[in-house]
Amino acid sequence: MKSWDECTPSQREFIGTTLPTPKGGVLTVMGCCKEKCSRGALFRVECSICSKDVELFPDGFKSKKGNLVVGQISCGCSNKFKWNESQYKVLVSRECTKSNYKFLGWSGEFVGQKTKLHLHNLDNGNIWKTTSINNLLNNGRGCPVECYTRQRKPSEVAVKQLIEICNTEGHSFLSLSKYNNAASKFKWVCKEGHNCKTSVANFLSGTRCKTCRDIKQGLYGFYKDRIHEQDYLYIYKIKDQPYIKVGRSFEPDRRLKENQSRINKYYGNRKHKITQTHLFTGTHEEIYNLEQSILSKEFVVHSVDLDDGYGSSELLHESCYDAVVAFVEQWEIDRRGVLSEDYINVFSDGVIRLHLD
Repeated sequence: MKSWDECTPSQREFIGTTLPTPKGGVLTVMGCCKEKCSRGALFRVECSICSKDVELFPDGFKSKKGNLVVGQISCGCSNKFKWNESQYKVLVSRECTKSNYKFLGWSGEFVGQKTKLHLHNLDNGNIWKTTSINNLLNNGRGCPVECYTRQRKPSEVAVKQLIEICNTEGHSFLSLSKYNNAASKFKWVCKEGHNCKTSVANFLSGTRCKTCRDIKQGLYGFYKDRIHEQDYLYIYKIKDQPYIKVGRSFEPDRRLKENQSRINKYYGNRKHKITQTHLFTGTHEEIYNLEQSILSKEFVVHSVDLDDGYGSSELLHESCYDAVVAFVEQWEIDRRGVLSEDYINVFSDGVIRLHLD
């Protein structure tokens, strides 16, 4: 700012002038700026409210005398204040903190208050890109999933929405036993016949069948160029743990060592020894189809959530063990008509040949 001596008499007279702001603050003319605008001097002003927020207004405020005389407010108290991109980032971040959202940036180019936001609801895990700056800051519109929980009967609203989506996409809604919030899980069957258990929030935001996703991405390991090679399906029991593991491998001995190493590392000890109770053999195509059939059966859905498991979609609750073995036995009977002598003899050794000679 100019020193007092550098200011003209009229400028000195104007310094100290105050104006009320729409939000109850007071705008005070603090001095005359050295730079000039096209129509005269610029004055440095301070707001009793806005000037305290250095993060939002790091450069303070400037205004022409004529604008101030006619009552134009140059600080954030004005309803016509033009926020810049960096200021919008501050405002959005603050609003996200209040709502327990994580601000992930703009969803596309910055176009003022119409800019779409990339947001993450830390309470229910939902991530979306449809809310604009204006809707978040001025209209109170946030997570689209949470809007369902604000209804008078959230459980009925959620079930209706889930059923509508399932019917539209060809899935089957099974049940939503207890609805506490958008993170509550419901049971459904995808159009490919896979049993699923998904949170309301994730389903409404686009999450679908994990089995279909993994098959599409090749995560279940089907090798089209090896369909006639000998493959193995194994069943493990894990000492002092409430689950079993079902999986397949071309090299079962190596896979057993790998799994034992993984479980030792996961729990940080060697207490949970893996016992391979059954080893079924057949062509890769047969074993792969058998594995997928097991993992999509109803008894899988009734297994408990295995949050304490060592990280595998092939982990089933220990109560599924007899059902899994019975399922494979019935599968063999359906294919052969009877359990052959060869089948019975090999079964006693823990190995079942599933393919036809």
